[in-house]
Amino acid sequence: MERKGVLNFGMRPKNFNVYQIDSNKFDEIIVFIDHTIKAVKELDTKEGMEKFFLTMPKSVFIERDTNNLQYLNKLGLNS
Repeated sequence: MERKGVLNFGMRPKNFNVYQIDSNKFDEIIVFIDHTIKAVKELDTKEGMEKFFLTMPKSVFIERDTNNLQYLNKLGLNS
């Protein structure tokens, strides 16, 4: 991952038990998917990345994964 430049944003997949699914569980799944798509679309823009970095301390972002530090260093944002 470090050589490929993959960043760890702390987003995790969620498993849903769909056995005998009802409309409430289906709605929960749709809300999760919609929220995930929205978050990824925001991170796909320069403005979204800047917003992400402003809402999270750099130290927390760096501690999540060693590749995150390399990413910030390449951007010149680790000062």
